[in-house]
Amino acid sequence: MEDKGTSLAVHYRLAPQAEPALKAKIAAMFDQIAVPDLEVMYGKAVIEIKSSHFSKGTAVRELMKSPPFLGRKPIFVGDDTTDLSVFKILPPLGGTGFSVERPLPGADGFFSSPHEVRSWLAGLCRHEGRGEGSGRQ
Repeated sequence: MEDKGTSLAVHYRLAPQAEPALKAKIAAMFDQIAVPDLEVMYGKAVIEIKSSHFSKGTAVRELMKSPPFLGRKPIFVGDDTTDLSVFKILPPLGGTGFSVERPLPGADGFFSSPHEVRSWLAGLCRHEGRGEGSGRQ
């Protein structure tokens, strides 16, 4: 269990066999409590219980209103269903999104592995360090 402050996450990456039982128990609890404005999201080896009024997409939208992000174009890399809300809000912000290991709806492209993402980021850092343009938008 992970208390994220604004949500609660139940991780089962180290116990994938527990997935069906966890999903069933959380669904049964949800049916009993019927709390409005809460939702259950199923991600990569995680079940997250969160407010339906807040998502990663709303968080990115808010960040883009404040310095140092104001006036810039976001680039987002995500690998889970919890990232879909960000891919949806990127076009109006002039941003670009990439998924990892598989194409996700709304992503402009994808990286085949986390290693490929790290290599791409390292290349951006090398480019920035050589002074070949600012690399910022």
